Amino acid sequence: MAFNPLNWILGFFSLDIGIDLGTANTLVFVRGKGIVINEPSWVAVEKKTRRPIAVGQEAKEMAGRAPKNVVVVRPLRD
Repeated sequence: MAFNPLNWILGFFSLDIGIDLGTANTLVFVRGKGIVINEPSWVAVEKKTRRPIAVGQEAKEMAGRAPKNVVVVRPLRD
């Protein structure tokens, strides 16, 4: 593999991350920092506008208690 100066320079501005979209939890790993997000894989969405209302733990707590105009789902399951 040949040395590419452009890739070497851009490497200083990059942020290596890994995302695990698990069925129970979503994890985000950042090199040098470790796991920075560990949230349940839940989303609360307003039915009419399809706008997300809440994600993660906040959405999970809304499950079964949300108003009729909000649907709470585990997107990797449903």
